Amino acid sequence: MNSQKIINTIFLLLVVTASAFSQGSSIKTTIVENVNASKAGLIHILNKTGDTIILKSNTEIYRFSFLFHNQKESVLMDLGSKEARIPLHHFEVGHYTVVAYREDAVYPISLNRIEVIDTPTDAITDLEEDVLRASLSNTEQQRRGMPDRETFLANIAAKAEKSKAEKDQIGRFRREVEARAKKEEALALVREKELRARLKKRAEQKALSARSLVEADRLRAEKDKAEAEAKKKTANNSLVIN
Repeated sequence: MNSQKIINTIFLLLVVTASAFSQGSSIKTTIVENVNASKAGLIHILNKTGDTIILKSNTEIYRFSFLFHNQKESVLMDLGSKEARIPLHHFEVGHYTVVAYREDAVYPISLNRIEVIDTPTDAITDLEEDVLRASLSNTEQQRRGMPDRETFLANIAAKAEKSKAEKDQIGRFRREVEARAKKEEALALVREKELRARLKKRAEQKALSARSLVEADRLRAEKDKAEAEAKKKTANNSLVIN
């Protein structure tokens, strides 16, 4: 019985260890500690899931930046807070340098994005807006004149809906213009066809008229010739009688 318990316990430990290893092996992001920053009171860590970098400082972080080494592109934004939470789904896989700006110094932190992070369903697409809402308290957000998250997302949705409606309207207008253009083109082809038919008929009538005149002249000439021959014959007969 004790032997069975021991076997069960070992099996359970193996399952838990395998599970822990499996979870630990799925690393989304790694970060390298900047010892000088830590000594200066700037904590820089990742959350447990590795999808957010957290900066905590004993003095204000007035700005931070991200440098994407793969493309040599950088993002710079003002913060004005002792704490920053930066959602990493905004950044693709690659090596970055995060720089925290304080009055005393500038602190670079090496960050390596390893796995793709799925974007949350209710995520804010604008990086600066997302960072500020993740970093600042509701009170501080209100002090800065930022609407609450629900209102902000509702406004974004309304703008997106308006943009979609405007695009749909533009699309309808474009289709109407294209339809009118095709209709006018078809009418122009019909009118051109009719004009060609009229011109052809007129030319045929003109040619027929010309042939009729020629035929009339020929008949007149034959008639004149016949009359002349008849007169000549009559005259000859008169001479013979006399």
